Amino acid sequence: MPPRNRPNPNQGSLLIANEQTGNLYPYNSVETPPIVTGSEQPAGVLYDPNPGPSVNLLERNAHMQNMVRRLGLISRTTGFQIASDIGLLDGRYRSVDSVVARAVDKKEVKAQEAKSEYNKAFGLEAMIGSGLITRQAAEAMASTSYGKEVIPTFADSRNAKRRDVQKSWLNYQERSLTGKKTRRPKAPLPEPPEVV
Repeated sequence: MPPRNRPNPNQGSLLIANEQTGNLYPYNSVETPPIVTGSEQPAGVLYDPNPGPSVNLLERNAHMQNMVRRLGLISRTTGFQIASDIGLLDGRYRSVDSVVARAVDKKEVKAQEAKSEYNKAFGLEAMIGSGLITRQAAEAMASTSYGKEVIPTFADSRNAKRRDVQKSWLNYQERSLTGKKTRRPKAPLPEPPEVV
């Protein structure tokens, strides 16, 4: 068996990952370079050609997991309402109407929480804070994405399997980013519907 190649401990890295974006850039100095923006790249400085807003991937992952969970709770609450409409809850509760009213209130709260978690995962505040886009334009972009991609993909009872697959991929991503041993999920990542 041939000997494994071992890097020289005095050798610097050839590529450096930007902690904010995860993008790889060439590294041409022994020292850790500062990140600069602009068109010129001084020797020994890491150049970020896309200095736009960024989101921490672990934070984004946590917000996406929270959003998927909230959408699952909304789906369950909707099922509870349907069960009461067709009489499946009669005799199980003293006041079916008050139970259903509380479920509806929880559904609205969970819907707001899901959208809020999506906005955080989307990087809405980072985009607005960058000054590159107005608050109205960023909110419109996030709302459109949420309404046309997220809700049809994950929001109702028919999409329980997609939510479960998404959760497994988010868990895989989180474990990969933190360096924990993990296995790649077998099911393919859910595709959002085609926006027409």
